[in-house]
Amino acid sequence: MSLSDAIAKRSQRQLERKSLDDQLPALKPRSKERERIIVEKKISDLDKEIQKDNSEIKKLEIEDAEKQQKLAEKAAAEEVAKEAAANAAEEEARKAAEEKAAKEAADKKNQQMAAEEEAVKKTAEEEAAKKAAEDKGAKKTADNENPQMTEEEKAAKKAAEDEAAKKAAEDKAAREPPSDNENDDIISRLRKGQPISKLKKPISISVEALLSPEQHVVGYKNGFGKPVIILDNTFPYARICRIRRDIAHDKSSPNIMLQRRGGELKPNSVEKWGVDDLSAVKMITIDVPLDYASSPVNLVKLIPKMTGTEKDAFKANNETIPRQPDVQLYCEWNEPLILDTGKEVFSSWESRATCRLIWKKNADDYLLYVAKCIEEWYQKVSGGQYADEPMPTIEIFRAGRSMSPGTEATPTPKNTPRQTPEPKVTPVPFRTKPPQGTGNKSPSILSSDDDEETEEEDEEEEEEEEEEEEEEEEEEEEEEEEEEEEEEEEEEEEEETEQELWEKRIREIEGQYRAKHNILPNAKLTSKQEKAIKKQELREKHIREIESQYRAKHNISSKDTLTLKQEKAIKKKLTSTYGII
Repeated sequence: MSLSDAIAKRSQRQLERKSLDDQLPALKPRSKERERIIVEKKISDLDKEIQKDNSEIKKLEIEDAEKQQKLAEKAAAEEVAKEAAANAAEEEARKAAEEKAAKEAADKKNQQMAAEEEAVKKTAEEEAAKKAAEDKGAKKTADNENPQMTEEEKAAKKAAEDEAAKKAAEDKAAREPPSDNENDDIISRLRKGQPISKLKKPISISVEALLSPEQHVVGYKNGFGKPVIILDNTFPYARICRIRRDIAHDKSSPNIMLQRRGGELKPNSVEKWGVDDLSAVKMITIDVPLDYASSPVNLVKLIPKMTGTEKDAFKANNETIPRQPDVQLYCEWNEPLILDTGKEVFSSWESRATCRLIWKKNADDYLLYVAKCIEEWYQKVSGGQYADEPMPTIEIFRAGRSMSPGTEATPTPKNTPRQTPEPKVTPVPFRTKPPQGTGNKSPSILSSDDDEETEEEDEEEEEEEEEEEEEEEEEEEEEEEEEEEEEEEEEEEEEETEQELWEKRIREIEGQYRAKHNILPNAKLTSKQEKAIKKQELREKHIREIESQYRAKHNISSKDTLTLKQEKAIKKKLTSTYGII
């Protein structure tokens, strides 16, 4: 309502009140008391309405004043913006003029330098030709002076010179850092499962959208959105990898799931691949969201496993249950793995699950350790530090129990020999008098043989007990890991089943709508029809959410059938929350 309308409305009510006031003197007799009461009530009601109108008019006046102030501020801001734009245009024109003058001066200087370089080059060529002529004359003179040099000696001398030149070229290549070119052999070797080296072989890489020239797809795996591994080769001494789902892989990228070794048996052996079979660990790839602003190391930290009650609480609040981000560890092995195609690969990308089969309880700490090493080094190099220094070597942890809570995981060298426990010394009671038949021999000397046998037996028993304890611990760890893997698989299957059921229900809704309105299955729906189907889908979704919350609140299993009273309660909650859909 505008201010003028409110004032007009108040004036109308004031006129009505005045008219009623004029009627009161005529209603003073007792016979007209009832009519007088009605008129007085109307006057009272009009007074209340007039008070409300006064408040409304005051409020509208304040709003009008604020609007006028905002308009004035906006006009002033526009004026300031126009002035700033004019100043910016003048500044750009001035900079353009300065750049043009600087460019002309640079071109002139470059022409002068080019002329000077041409003169220097010409002089150098003349000197080189003159020197070559002198060397040729000197060589001819030497050949004339030494006619006894045979053809074999000349061939040997030439071979020695070629070998020296070749060695110098190899030394130069070894000192140079790996190339940033997309044809660098690291791309090919990562795709073929070979160890990383500085060899350079041209390879064919297809056009990869949304990637910079230093980023390349080196592998993929099955999953939602077909995840691919991207190698960022911007800094040759600080390479990082990321998992992305918005990049399409090509045929040159291998399926990393076919090359994993964690939990698998070695060829022609009953042993599984383990830590002792590793030659190096060089990289880790992390699934980092595009809008993630914190350190990628935080995504590698283990998310504690949630109980069913905690999951139900998340679902009841319509919150997403936290899921562990995907990580893959790049490992190089001493022995090759022969694929079904007959190709040999020396490397693999191990997931968190397969890392647990290799490092046991140390797996999660080791993944965090590798991520810290690589990501922190990348931050230093990208910030301008240690640009020409290779990354420190990543240690390989032993397999075993995880580190104590709250402590940093430290690497343990492989094949650490077990320390032999110190022998226990059996105390010998003091005797004042030696037994008969022993002469003057000391009791300790007499019992030395027995003590040595006892000590050896004790050591053997302790070693056997330690071995049995270690075997029991390993069996318990394997059982726990298998249980965790089974639970994760069950959760994934449940989620897939729920998704499949929902997709099936959506298809049923569309089928029912088509059958009700006599629409052919292959006929294209109009926008109005699609909106009607979407509305029904939304209703089904809201019903599922309310029902899930109701079951969680009253501890009703998803398999139990609801009573009529419970269904009515859910419908009532649906109507109060979302209204009539």
